[in-house]
Amino acid sequence: MARVFKNDKCIIIVSMKNKVKVVLLCHYWSDDMAEMVGRKHYFRELSPWIQETINLFKGKNDIELHVVAPNYASNSDVDSQKDGIIFHYYRYAPRLLSAILLPIVRMTIKHNEPHKIAERTANLITRFITPKRRIPPIINAIKPDIIHLYGSENLDYSVGILPFLEKVPVLLTIQGYAYLMKKSDSAIVQNSNNLRAKYEDYINKRVHYVTNYGIDYGFEPFENGQKKYVLSAITRVPKEDASKTEKKYDIVFYARINEEKGIEDLLHSLGLLKRSGKTYNAVVVGKAEETYLSKLKGIVEEEGLKDSVTFTGFLDDHEDVYRIASSAKVLAFPSHNDVSPNTIRESMFMRLPVVAYGIGGVPFFNVHKECICLVDSIDVNKFSKALNRVLNDDQYREMLIKNAYDDALNYYAPERIYQQTIDIYKDVLAK
Repeated sequence: MARVFKNDKCIIIVSMKNKVKVVLLCHYWSDDMAEMVGRKHYFRELSPWIQETINLFKGKNDIELHVVAPNYASNSDVDSQKDGIIFHYYRYAPRLLSAILLPIVRMTIKHNEPHKIAERTANLITRFITPKRRIPPIINAIKPDIIHLYGSENLDYSVGILPFLEKVPVLLTIQGYAYLMKKSDSAIVQNSNNLRAKYEDYINKRVHYVTNYGIDYGFEPFENGQKKYVLSAITRVPKEDASKTEKKYDIVFYARINEEKGIEDLLHSLGLLKRSGKTYNAVVVGKAEETYLSKLKGIVEEEGLKDSVTFTGFLDDHEDVYRIASSAKVLAFPSHNDVSPNTIRESMFMRLPVVAYGIGGVPFFNVHKECICLVDSIDVNKFSKALNRVLNDDQYREMLIKNAYDDALNYYAPERIYQQTIDIYKDVLAK
């Protein structure tokens, strides 16, 4: 196993011979990370799929994994080792400018994570000069055989790849596209989006190996002869079994609560069903901005659903989300734009049947067999009928549950994804 030493300038890695060294360049926030760097500020869980990816390599001996990630807790350099994985958390934003901006952020923005807002604003002002300078010495000291960049759209870490694009094999995993973000009314936000899209485009056109997040879909910006791989989406496997849980709700919605995720479609669907004589109760799990939540409660009033819809607000612990979800009969997922949603995959493992719009990459879930009830267009009337069918057709509902759970085990189980990842690394190195 590698040993980590420090001198005044950088980290020095002394590792075993004949072991492939991989740098996972990413960002995330989790209880695991908090244990290593401390929990100086409040943070919601961030990019849980990356923590689940890291979990795949715990206690394994195939590779020597180095995780290089921004230290959102204290914006300082911290090195640690856990379960055979070496972690390098770095100072990612200019400290003095961040400290100057912090009181301004607190006075002007109501946000649970003001330190992170101040630090990201400082990075935007300085065009991310701090991560550009801090990351390369860490990677140079590691001397990796391959760099796995988890997303090119987040400049808190992706700018660190620039010196290595033609020096080290870089595998890029797509987790989203900055260039697809909607135009913002805020000049600051739009400036940030433009800069993200600029660097994203630069990186995407120069990497030689690409794997998307979950399915054979979404490779459009990669037409420069890159080698493309399909890697099954990593999924946190819930402990809950909805097929054995006492039911408190008919329908659950858990995702980001905004118009694009389709929460308004669900409420209007429930209204249609009620007017047809079928009243179902639903629970909505997640945080919504106060102004948007007021709008949703207005829709609830208009549709006569005051006694039928419960809003839980944000839940810190994902296990609490799963417990509530498993107490429902069906998951409603009327998203207008998605690739391979975590929520659907988690529901498949929970044996919770799903009704979703057949948009983006969502139809892929039915490639092998019918695993979720797909509505062929964004249509509230059709969505309401699909919900009613799954809730009332026991045979159909049980078929969906069985098919989805079988597919989850066959395509999204952690050990399968671990082997896929190792095989991709080997193929990249063989090139």
